[in-house]
Amino acid sequence: MTIRRRDLVGYLGLSGALHLFAGMTAYAAAGVGPTAARTHLPRQSPAASRTTVIPFTLAGRTGRVAVTYRAIQDPIAAGFDVIPKLPFDVSQCRGYPNIHAVIENYGGSGYRGLCGWIQVVTGKRYRGGNENTAPADTETDVDKLPSIAGIDMPFAVFGYLPEWFDAPCRNLNGYERLHWTADTFLATVPIRSRKESIQRLAGFRWGYIEYDPAAHRPVSLLPLEVTGADAWNGLLPFLRKASPGWRFAAA
Repeated sequence: MTIRRRDLVGYLGLSGALHLFAGMTAYAAAGVGPTAARTHLPRQSPAASRTTVIPFTLAGRTGRVAVTYRAIQDPIAAGFDVIPKLPFDVSQCRGYPNIHAVIENYGGSGYRGLCGWIQVVTGKRYRGGNENTAPADTETDVDKLPSIAGIDMPFAVFGYLPEWFDAPCRNLNGYERLHWTADTFLATVPIRSRKESIQRLAGFRWGYIEYDPAAHRPVSLLPLEVTGADAWNGLLPFLRKASPGWRFAAA
């Protein structure tokens, strides 16, 4: 039986995740408009850790998101042992990407701090070793816990200055190569009505490439990229179709 990522709960999108990792800090320019500058971080070694700071404005107050990105060294620290019925040994998650985003230095309080995280995941799966072949399977999903998969809800997590945590693992589903990317957005949350539009506040893209040779399963992390308005706008048709009960404003 083919097991897809949304059935594995390959992430823990939980507010209040632990500050697991420390590292270097990089500052990114604010993404304004469809031609906003993007910051690319170098491909990371398994032990590398880096924090990227992204500024944003919410309800007339400024803040910043600190995004720490690295390869998993300790699957237990990443929380895989609390996920029930995983069909693999959690020790196999070493080397997969781990991302943790924290909102810091925000100038607002109370209801001004209400916001949420939306993540769109695209998995391209390949057969054969030829890097130039077209994917045999492509799947795009609004990423959220399987327990709310059937609910018209675009947010993986929301609240007052919520944190974002994700750690995908073992998503080949019987293929020989997987190119897995996630577009992650901090966004506004409607308060009084779903007629209020969801607006992008900040965004970044990350991911990994997974292979399945006979001997082992190597994983290569893709660089973290701070995205501008064009990344959000490009996904609006998909978001509107996937979550028809909500409104999404162009950035």
